[in-house]
Amino acid sequence: MGPRKHRFSFDECMSVMRSKNDPQAAEDGFHALLSRAAEHCVELVAEFRRERNEGTRRWLLELIAAARSADAMPVLAENLRVADESLRFFAIRGLRDLGTKEARRLLWEARSFELESPSATASLREQLDRLLGPP
Repeated sequence: MGPRKHRFSFDECMSVMRSKNDPQAAEDGFHALLSRAAEHCVELVAEFRRERNEGTRRWLLELIAAARSADAMPVLAENLRVADESLRFFAIRGLRDLGTKEARRLLWEARSFELESPSATASLREQLDRLLGPP
């Protein structure tokens, strides 16, 4: 067996990312996955759907967005309408960077979304303008 390509396995990175007592270790786990997010996109989506910690969910969606994978489309689309601005940011950025026809259509449609409050709707539109430019 040859040398390991990565320092940590996917499961080890996830465990380290969830480290509550060592913020630097958690950050290291995130960065260890960032360069290989595409190869673990399906697993990242599954972890995102199970995760309850808000900070870890944000990191997971950031990783999913960085994957630039068609496997990310459903979870990115779902997070265009959430109340959490950080999750919306990563959903918008992920769809923008994916750059498919379907992703562009979703982002165009998102400009007409009405969220749970007028301020949330305004925030979504500001995020879209900031990340995509004005319509």
